[in-house]
Amino acid sequence: MTTFLFWNLNRKRLETTLVQMVHGHNVDMLLCVECQIPPTVLLELLESPDQIQFRFTPCKNKSFGVYTRFPSKFLSILVDEPRYTIFRIGIPARSEIIFAILHFPSKIWSGESLTIECVDFSKCLRETEKQVGHARTVVIGDFNLNPFEDGMVAATGLNAVMTREVASKGHRTVHEKRYPYFYNPMWKFFGDLTEGPAGTYYYSQSEKKAYYWHIFDQALLRPDVLTFFDPGKLKILTEVDGVSLFKNGLPDKELFSDHLPLLLTLNH
Repeated sequence: MTTFLFWNLNRKRLETTLVQMVHGHNVDMLLCVECQIPPTVLLELLESPDQIQFRFTPCKNKSFGVYTRFPSKFLSILVDEPRYTIFRIGIPARSEIIFAILHFPSKIWSGESLTIECVDFSKCLRETEKQVGHARTVVIGDFNLNPFEDGMVAATGLNAVMTREVASKGHRTVHEKRYPYFYNPMWKFFGDLTEGPAGTYYYSQSEKKAYYWHIFDQALLRPDVLTFFDPGKLKILTEVDGVSLFKNGLPDKELFSDHLPLLLTLNH
């Protein structure tokens, strides 16, 4: 079993809150973007008598914070680019997986540019899977796209669908070319009839079209890892040690971040 915690920290020094989350949820991989916490500081705080020692893995993107419980020899970097890093995680007695953390450009970029970013990343990921020899792949990150936007759903993009049934078909064929699916379970969090918040990020736009709640922070899973996935263990966190991450019903970006953290557990 591996538990992942992902959070866009919005450049906030939230090390105390992170440590509480890691210990409270028994996290194995802590993954941060827009992280300005010095690794030495966070590693020292993560240490405790009853906790396994954490290790920091530096990435090309200096704002990525990747911390793991397991020995460094079980984690290797396959691709390291400014916007994403792809790892191989090979822990004894567990199925090896490919794992990627990413942070795509903000909405200052056009929708077309973000779609092309998805196409480029998807192509790199497929080539990596081919080289490794399997597609037990998980991607977690801040896509700066909602699950329904072009880059997320296009065949040449991430090809991420909203149901396990469709994803379990493995791929779709367009003009005689096969494109592997991702399953995107984040669709279930939209709206106020969900178990938790209506998204991971809130933005009130003063223009004609406004969604208000967005799900930019997402976890995608290839069909080959769906047997390891329990939907009940994918959560958007709203509090830590009884302290709410909200203020007036919205993410408290003054004390915490404008994004909410994401928790994912795989039984592999």
